[in-house]
Amino acid sequence: MKKKLQHICFVLLVTSFSASAYGGSCWDAKPDFDNCKLKAEQGDPDAQMLLELIFNTNRIPQNYKEHVEWYKKAAKQGLPNAQLLLGILYKNRGGVTRNYNYAIDLWKKAAEQGVTQAQNNLGWMYEHGQGVQLNFEEAAKWYEKSADQGNTSAQYNLGTMYDKGQGVPQNYVIAYMFYNLAALSGNEEAKTSKDLISQRMTPLQKKEAINLTTYKIKNGQ
Repeated sequence: MKKKLQHICFVLLVTSFSASAYGGSCWDAKPDFDNCKLKAEQGDPDAQMLLELIFNTNRIPQNYKEHVEWYKKAAKQGLPNAQLLLGILYKNRGGVTRNYNYAIDLWKKAAEQGVTQAQNNLGWMYEHGQGVQLNFEEAAKWYEKSADQGNTSAQYNLGTMYDKGQGVPQNYVIAYMFYNLAALSGNEEAKTSKDLISQRMTPLQKKEAINLTTYKIKNGQ
């Protein structure tokens, strides 16, 4: 069911959605809104999440009340993307009262299921002490989990940890490698940081960092 939802999410992101019913199914390439809502009300977590994505891709709702409720229902049933997105709303006051603790709890659940953005978000909260006690070691741990799955924001963030020696031993070679990985994926902050740190590195260190980057890419890390 979760793989089905991931496919539907992609379809919704690249196609427009009409809220008018045409007697189709929630799982059609162009889903039937009424059928989705019926399935969601019956407790189907995938339909609940899909319904929320319909709201997001069609237009930004003026009233987030129903918007949030669908996330809660899907998150309660363990759907990791719902946990991620509901956490984002609670961190950013998206129609709800800001609650960092609840956001972190949701992200931990999603992160433990391998959601890279949730892992990166947890790292950021620990790095900045929002909703939790500031803990660079814990931040680096979550950034690494996300970075190893290719999340460019996490790669940049982990690079800064190695650059500054926060939560991990200071290591310009590793920092450059993570900056480089993120920069190759288009992260502009990483490009700037890579150029700056290279000025503090020896030619041998830089060569080692580039070799590590190549190794990571070749091995899909």
